[in-house]
Amino acid sequence: MRATLMIALALSLAACSAVSTDPQQWLTPTEAIHAINASPDKAARGHFSFVVQGMGERGDWTFLNSEADYRHPDCLTIRLRTAMVPALEQRLGVSLSALQGRRIAVMGQARRVRI
Repeated sequence: MRATLMIALALSLAACSAVSTDPQQWLTPTEAIHAINASPDKAARGHFSFVVQGMGERGDWTFLNSEADYRHPDCLTIRLRTAMVPALEQRLGVSLSALQGRRIAVMGQARRVRI
């Protein structure tokens, strides 16, 4: 059984101004995994940051991954509705594909999800 770490978020990525501007408050994928494993409900809320190494789309969802292979056990994945992508691109001033190789910071809840 494989599981991946996913940040479930509604509009958190689109609401970038809500993310802490203090990088010391951002959790890396490794720190997020430790926080989830230590949590009794196996979830962690917070501000997360990583360099986008992979992207994908499936059905109504678009994914931004911290690893090139989304199945990697240390992969942190941002999931957002594909319908939100145009508004996000307008807000950021770049296409979503331009985030490849760039550091992003989001606020949300991370949890393990079976894939």
